[in-house]
Amino acid sequence: MKELKEYAQLSNWLPTNGDQFRLYELAVAGASREGAREILDLSSNHFNVVYKNLKDNFVNGVLSGSIKSESKVTKLHHGIRKQYTTAMLLLRSDKKAAGIPLARATMRKAEKYGLNQIALDLSRELRSYYGPTSPNKKLYEYYTQKQKYLINEVMNELKAEDVFYDLGFSLNKGMPIEDFKKKIEGLASLSVDSYRFHYMRWLAKVLFWQHSGKEREMLEACRAALKFFESYDDVPYVIKFSFYYRAISVLISRKDFYQAEMLINRGLEETATGRHNWQIIMLNRALLGFHSEKPAIAFSAWNKSTQVPKKHLTEAIQQRWMIVESYLALMDFELPKKFRLGRFLNSVPLMESDKSGQNVNVVILGLMHLLKAQKLREYDDRIDQMDKYIHQHLRGKNRNRSIHFLRMLQCVQRGGYHRVAVERKAQSYIANLEKTTPSISANAVELVPFMVLWKMLLDWLK
Repeated sequence: MKELKEYAQLSNWLPTNGDQFRLYELAVAGASREGAREILDLSSNHFNVVYKNLKDNFVNGVLSGSIKSESKVTKLHHGIRKQYTTAMLLLRSDKKAAGIPLARATMRKAEKYGLNQIALDLSRELRSYYGPTSPNKKLYEYYTQKQKYLINEVMNELKAEDVFYDLGFSLNKGMPIEDFKKKIEGLASLSVDSYRFHYMRWLAKVLFWQHSGKEREMLEACRAALKFFESYDDVPYVIKFSFYYRAISVLISRKDFYQAEMLINRGLEETATGRHNWQIIMLNRALLGFHSEKPAIAFSAWNKSTQVPKKHLTEAIQQRWMIVESYLALMDFELPKKFRLGRFLNSVPLMESDKSGQNVNVVILGLMHLLKAQKLREYDDRIDQMDKYIHQHLRGKNRNRSIHFLRMLQCVQRGGYHRVAVERKAQSYIANLEKTTPSISANAVELVPFMVLWKMLLDWLK
């Protein structure tokens, strides 16, 4: 069912009535496949037919839908891929009169716009044609040289990919990454034109510094990468976006809010409103608002996000905006709909279903809203589960700040909800919290600084 939802986000076709429309609505609502079949009250065979037809219709509409509101470069790349497919079909069908001119034109475009694998495939076909099939010395030599050049470009792209992928794998497995510094420096010494090669090498460099705890070096790498790609015409927006949002996070962490806002504005200017990358940058604007203690900025970002079509909104981003909304409600912003804690908790994973500790925000928000509403019995019930939650889901050094703050929330109960006693009992945890550095990004746990939340909480106590 998840695949139907993802197809729907890209497809230009959507059902308007009948069983396919009802199945589409259930997929968007998050129903399971078996649950949807029972609700629709269809036999297994009939349900499978409806499912297949809906999926096929979505697939047929994906290509037109996925480029409709995309950038000029994305549309151009899409056109080149369509031409490549057409040229290869013509050549395989021995329609050389149409296929060869199309292959030549498409190869030139593919090389110009960085689609080197497509250009390489077509250079091989053209070299074969002008060699043994229809000999032409000048063109044969030309496409022979092109093939050699493109092989070198593609091979170097693969080298850069290897370094980046191996680095990512090592990080995920907790393996040492010191040796990657020399590998990344080695990539910089290569003479390569491919923007994909340079994208991978810059991304590897940024990732290396990020996970080495070198914020200044990471920021410098992001800025250097953005400057480097300004010299490339017509590169896909995702290339720059990768460095925009990483640089924004570092700038917010360093409290350079002015520069972060400048980058956010640049990023928004270059992406289509409402698309996935636009949503990510707007989440970073909300992050900027919370961390600069100007939550009105976060409210403005959230408000704009509610005014765009939801078609391209992934489940993860939708949940992130719900968390932003919950924090805004906690800060007494006037929302179009009255915030209801029960509805919020039912819409996002709860403590019991949080297998990786990523949803600490939900745990914190639940406790904060209960405390603000003076629902102390319910607060006590949740606090009583806290030791078990921390033990099961918050292990490892990167969870320390979350653990310290949850321990501070436990001190609210231990201090009998009296401010002076609570502050006294929480002193050691506050000290530990202040010794650690927060991980700041739109996907990180600390969307609102923990000490900002703590000051709010203290104001609610006697």
